[in-house]
Amino acid sequence: MKQVILDAEPRSSFGKGAARKLRASGSIPGIFYSSKSSPVPLCLKSADLEKVLKDARGGTEIITLNIRQDSGTIKKMTILKEIQRHAIQRTLLHADLWEVDMAKELEVEVPIKLVGKPAGIDLGGVLEQLRREATISCRPDNLAESIVVDVSSLNIGDTLHVFDIQPGEGRRIVADTNYAVATVAAPMTEKVEKVEEGEIEGIGEEGKEEK
Repeated sequence: MKQVILDAEPRSSFGKGAARKLRASGSIPGIFYSSKSSPVPLCLKSADLEKVLKDARGGTEIITLNIRQDSGTIKKMTILKEIQRHAIQRTLLHADLWEVDMAKELEVEVPIKLVGKPAGIDLGGVLEQLRREATISCRPDNLAESIVVDVSSLNIGDTLHVFDIQPGEGRRIVADTNYAVATVAAPMTEKVEKVEEGEIEGIGEEGKEEK
């Protein structure tokens, strides 16, 4: 398993004003969550977190979180659960990290990547991806960057459902319903009916309504 490391410090100042100052200095606020302890507010370097987002494949890799305190560094195995970005500038605003138990399964949303050319494409069909993520359950050291699904066998009218997907050894799909993931739709056809001049009842030769 690839090791991804993120350093952090406890945060003691709160509120919008404190968050603005933090971001102006190149850091952002964050929170560490654990089922074994109370949440810990954090200060994270924006540049470090951006690098982690690349190394951790957008949140599907375990992150070793080093919380540096005066009494020493606390090491926690975590997963990036949520990030917030500025709507326009796309700069980081906030991050949530959750502690994981390496001996227990966890549920994460993973992107669905369709590969292959469906058989129905040559007949004029159109491949439509209806869902782009699926939830899987697995051990933290068996997380997947994406679920790769071969759709080359799909013909016109065929639909791939979530329970048709094989997420890989040691992983299982988690879903309440067998929802559709992709389908090959029939080609669109337009029927244009030509209307002869004067063919519509009540319309004269000059296109005026007859009285």
